Amino acid sequence: MAATATNIVVLGGGPAGVAAACRLRALGHEVQIVDAPRGGAVEGLSWRTIGLLRKLGLNAAADCAGEPGVRGGSWAGHEVPETLEYVLERTEFQRALARDARTARIPWRTGRVQAVSRSGAGWRVQLQGGAIGARVIIDARGRRVQPRRPPHAGDASAVHAGAAWLAFHPSYFRY
Repeated sequence: MAATATNIVVLGGGPAGVAAACRLRALGHEVQIVDAPRGGAVEGLSWRTIGLLRKLGLNAAADCAGEPGVRGGSWAGHEVPETLEYVLERTEFQRALARDARTARIPWRTGRVQAVSRSGAGWRVQLQGGAIGARVIIDARGRRVQPRRPPHAGDASAVHAGAAWLAFHPSYFRY
């Protein structure tokens, strides 16, 4: 099956992936988001995260936050101070992120990534039932990425950007 093509594909439709895609789209780039189907769960977000969602224009996602609750606990055996946290139902939060992406005119494709490989002057993302060709890949799947390094590790065009991997063909950026 022939791959559809886009300039940039973002793997992961969570807050980081959608924020990256929206910023790139606002800069005039052709972007597509690929996100795996998710089951129901809850997620806690800090007030800083909710504020950042609003600042980035992801208002449908930020509107999922109800009243904050107090959260405390321990991390690595050490008590952490209490803080406020917004508990969200992940399925509704994901739908809201998808609405924010559609508002920014970003195509959203649901599917599990089977493989990522080099292809000509860019990359090929193989999904169940199809493939996407892209010049740039941003892997923003967070803790769902296995293994914790890109499938193209050691490639000079793969850049670690915090919790996300950015992969591009060296010819993409011309100075």
